[in-house]
Amino acid sequence: MLPSIYLLSFSSLFLSTYAKATSHESRRLTARGDCGGSTQIMDKDDILALAQDLQNNNPNDMTDFPARARQHWSNGTAQVCIENNYYFEHTHVSRWEVGWAVEYIYDNCCNTAANSQCAGGYNTAHGDSGLSLAVQLQHKDEWCQ
Repeated sequence: MLPSIYLLSFSSLFLSTYAKATSHESRRLTARGDCGGSTQIMDKDDILALAQDLQNNNPNDMTDFPARARQHWSNGTAQVCIENNYYFEHTHVSRWEVGWAVEYIYDNCCNTAANSQCAGGYNTAHGDSGLSLAVQLQHKDEWCQ
């Protein structure tokens, strides 16, 4: 009986280790509100238009995010990149949730009246399974990382 307990403990340790994002990637997951990250500046009106498009046009449409998948949406100079950093977890995310993440970044990183431009930032969105997805708001000419 004792060896099976060790086997079970080892199995759960192995699976939980590989189900998690790597340390570099999990920094992006927990970095809600981190600003910057884009090497090019975006127009704030484009950021708001992107958020409004995602939240108002088919907001309940779900995008499939299998393990290690990426997706992006853009409007003008603004682009939002979403990534499922997990190796074995699968989820779906609504357009509304992505738009909320964009607005959160805008409110925390771009909302200065004196400047009409923004360097983006990071946030977290949640899939229908509760899985956290990494969100980055950046210039549309940059590669989603």
